[in-house]
Amino acid sequence: MTVERKPSTIDDYLKSVPEDRRSALKDLRAKIRSIVPNAEECISYGFPAFRLKGVVVAGFCATAKGCSYFPFSGESGQLI
Repeated sequence: MTVERKPSTIDDYLKSVPEDRRSALKDLRAKIRSIVPNAEECISYGFPAFRLKGVVVAGFCATAKGCSYFPFSGESGQLI
């Protein structure tokens, strides 16, 4: 029985993604970093996310047939 290890960083997550989707997610990661440069990268609910002042503001994941982007409202206080 193999125990599947959950990723602890975005880089770990991306290593497990097929190349076509990995490339798209790397581009998305760079775009998010350029828009919110002070955001901390993290894994939230098992997928890559970006946290600003303790609040998740964006996330993404690979799906069976493509990729998904998750914008969050950041409603838990002033972010910028």
